[in-house]
Amino acid sequence: MSELLYGGIAELEEVKAALLGETEKKQESREAEKDLKSQQKVLESLIKEKDDKVEKTVKQKRNELVKEHEERLAVSAKSVKEAEQNKKDAVKAAVDENVRSSTASLEDENRRIKADVAALFKQHKVPRILGRSWVYEITEPSKALDFVAIAVIAIVGLFVIPFVVTRFIESDVLKIVVWLIIAVLVILAYAGLLFLKRKPENAAVVEKAKPEVMKSFENRKKITEITRSIKSDKNQEQYNLGAYDNAIDDANTEHEARLKKRDEEIDLFDRSTSQQIEGDIEIEYASRIDNLRSKVQALEENNRRKLEEYQEYKDLVDQYSSQLGSKNMTIEKIDGLIALIQEGKASNVSEALAGGKKEEPENTEPDNEPVAEEADNGINETEADEPLNEAGGEDIPGSSETPEE
Repeated sequence: MSELLYGGIAELEEVKAALLGETEKKQESREAEKDLKSQQKVLESLIKEKDDKVEKTVKQKRNELVKEHEERLAVSAKSVKEAEQNKKDAVKAAVDENVRSSTASLEDENRRIKADVAALFKQHKVPRILGRSWVYEITEPSKALDFVAIAVIAIVGLFVIPFVVTRFIESDVLKIVVWLIIAVLVILAYAGLLFLKRKPENAAVVEKAKPEVMKSFENRKKITEITRSIKSDKNQEQYNLGAYDNAIDDANTEHEARLKKRDEEIDLFDRSTSQQIEGDIEIEYASRIDNLRSKVQALEENNRRKLEEYQEYKDLVDQYSSQLGSKNMTIEKIDGLIALIQEGKASNVSEALAGGKKEEPENTEPDNEPVAEEADNGINETEADEPLNEAGGEDIPGSSETPEE
């Protein structure tokens, strides 16, 4: 420490060089760090571009593979549905044919009865409506179902129909009138059937046709029962539909094979193909990424070196600062100290820090005037402090006194 304080211009030049070097190395370190961060961002951006391309390409290729298989599966699924529909159509046709063949004799008999009754009624000029089986049932009830049929007709004719019609009528009086009219018409219709049927010229014909009409009615019931029985029979072996079953089995086998192939190829893609795609893209970007990484490594080394150089100068400046004081560690202050030494106002750094050599006042007064001498000394000391303010600025606390040698 004392070597610097008792040094001269050369030592101050070293301090000045240290300050300039610290500033220069600090700037170089900042530039190196800036270049490093810039290249790191470029490297990160390129790696992200590569990763995004891998993800996008893998996703696109996988979707294309899935779409291709889904299209094939749609075709095979359609084949299965067509095979199943063909069998349904064949079953329906076979059932209908079975119903026709099983009820053919009854249908033929009903057609004959219908023709005979129509000819009989036409011959005697009897209204054809009287030859309907339901007319016999409601005009000559003999079974419980006949009475139920009459009750249903009465409820519908006397209540349901009038209620529906009068819903759109606002006037209560008009509603009652319409209701009564409909009820009267229903009663008249029923009475008219009874009258026509019991009319002497019609009664004998209606009675003669009754066995045939009721026979036709029974045949229709039998046809309904036979049809229901055949359609509810789950045994389809009688229809010889083996070819359709084979077609369905073949279509299902093909569809299941395509399902299995889809799952296998997607699994293979996820395990192997995707990695191959990633590897190809890695190779595509490898040279650029490697070059950037090498550049980043070189910049990291350069940044480390610049930081070390800056730290060396900073440590040196800190050492000088501990001796000269932080307030004096500027180029202007150091130049001021150098100027004091160059001008001969100080012989060393310590004196320059103190403001230069203190001039001895001339003793022109007699020895018996110590007070005046002390006053002159006080004035000289004040004047001696002025060069420090002009050259070096403010004093450093604790460094204004010259150290003892």
